[in-house]
Amino acid sequence: VATVDQKVAEPGSPESLKNSVSDIKDDIAEAKQKLAARDAATATKVEGLKKSLAEAKGADGQKVDEQRIATIEAQIAAQEKAAEADRQATANLLKALSLRNEELIRLNSNSIAIAKEEATKEIEAQKAQAAKEAEEKVKADAAKQLAEAQKSAEERTKAELAKQLADAQKTAEQEKELAKAEADKQLASVQRVVEEQKAVAAKADEQRVAAEQQRAAAELEAKKRAYAEFNSRYALLESRRRNKLITEDEFKEQLTALRKELTK
Repeated sequence: VATVDQKVAEPGSPESLKNSVSDIKDDIAEAKQKLAARDAATATKVEGLKKSLAEAKGADGQKVDEQRIATIEAQIAAQEKAAEADRQATANLLKALSLRNEELIRLNSNSIAIAKEEATKEIEAQKAQAAKEAEEKVKADAAKQLAEAQKSAEERTKAELAKQLADAQKTAEQEKELAKAEADKQLASVQRVVEEQKAVAAKADEQRVAAEQQRAAAELEAKKRAYAEFNSRYALLESRRRNKLITEDEFKEQLTALRKELTK
């Protein structure tokens, strides 16, 4: 909610687009933070389940509770699968936010070009209007002075009349120069603002590239974790087969299911 001292940006304006880009950056950071928190919670749960699994397997010489082991292993797999689904959903969200961020940056660049064009047109119109008004004022003043000179022609010489006309023309030229200088000053101000907006857009593009690199790194890390998880669970299946806890057909069936699960 804007306070009294804050200026509310008009929807669609460059300032509004910049605010939207900032909001999306905050959403991306928040999504990453929440994912990290959920990953930590899942890791804690899985660690506890693995501890329970170790207890269920028991020490050498103790009876093994196969049903409890199977239940715990299923719980571990479910936790890890849910965590992977959560990570994928967050990755999809981050991708959508990144795409929206790129679109807003593109719109911001377009609005800068439009604003520059409109400002240039406005300044040119102001310059033309100022020149026209100055010329009209010169003509009006000259006509007035000429009329006054004609009324007192008997008292004034031609030299004085010429001097007055020269003074009027000089004044008109000065006013035209002043109008042109003011218009040039306004154009320079607009150009400075445009350059600042370009710098903002360039910075946003750098941030987009950095975000894309982070996303690629995250995808690579996810693939590494999936590969490591497959090796770990495959080793567990192999151990159960060697220890005759499962048959050869059960081993093949569970291995097929594991591969299907980790390739989703």
